[in-house]
Amino acid sequence: MSAIVRDLKDDVIRINCKLKLSNFIPPPLEDIIKENVPDENYILGVSYRWGDSQICMSGHIKKDEHHKDGCIREMSEELFLEPREDLDFEKIRSTKSNHFFVFNLRDTKINPRKVFEGVEDTRERVIICVHGTEYDILRYMKKLRIQEYNNDGIVSIWAAKKKNIIGAIYGVRGNRRGENYIY
Repeated sequence: MSAIVRDLKDDVIRINCKLKLSNFIPPPLEDIIKENVPDENYILGVSYRWGDSQICMSGHIKKDEHHKDGCIREMSEELFLEPREDLDFEKIRSTKSNHFFVFNLRDTKINPRKVFEGVEDTRERVIICVHGTEYDILRYMKKLRIQEYNNDGIVSIWAAKKKNIIGAIYGVRGNRRGENYIY
């Protein structure tokens, strides 16, 4: 299988989809994926109503919010997931304004949260890579239903195998001005 897509409005799962990719791939995302995601696992991404799909997911940290709290909030707002209570997690890496986190889907639970509004964003951002086996990804997508609390413009959640994600990153880096797709 290539990309698996969970449509959040039509309440369906589609397989072998073609997705137009966003050019947003902050360094060192490729290295983080290579070092922390098992080769046979799938990686989650999000698709927006304006037509592009982001590898992994990201969001800005709010004013007076710790990067770890921003990670939990963004995961819940965009993927409807949060880390399990007993999970002691830390960021994998930070750059000047980006904080990277990696989660195995098995270490999370579905918990939709209303999107924060009226709180000022900072320039700092969390980038979150959630990965899992094909079984875990399909199970998660099956459990998702139409989501009421989605103000981020997300219309679907998708997943593709690690090797396809790495290939797509090479494609985006080599073709910054053109359109890039994952199949």
